[in-house]
Amino acid sequence: MSSESPAAAHPSAATASGSGPAVRPFCRRPTSGPPSPSLRRRRVEPASDNEKLLYGALLPEVVFLRRRGFGVHCERELFRVGNRLLDAEGLLAVAARERRLVERP
Repeated sequence: MSSESPAAAHPSAATASGSGPAVRPFCRRPTSGPPSPSLRRRRVEPASDNEKLLYGALLPEVVFLRRRGFGVHCERELFRVGNRLLDAEGLLAVAARERRLVERP
C-alpha cells in the first residue's frame, strides 16, 4: 500500500469536473472595499395612485424604507417590512430608526 494520499496519487482525480473550491476558486463576490456606485443609486418608482390610497400619510416613510432596501407591502391593516409584520406604529418606528442610522456621523 502506498503512503501517498489519494489526491497525491492521482492528481487528475482532484481536479476532475464537479463543484467545490478546486473547480471554482473565485466564485464569490469580494466582501471588502467600498460598495459599488450602482448600489448607492437604487431607483424607486414614483408612488402610484393606488399606493397613495394604501399607505396614506405613511407614504413618505414607505418610500424612504424602500430606498434603504426594505421591502414594504400592505397586508390588510398591517404592513410587511422586510420579513416582519407590523402595524402603523411599528412601521414608523422602523423608519425612525433607519433615519437615525443615516444621520449618524
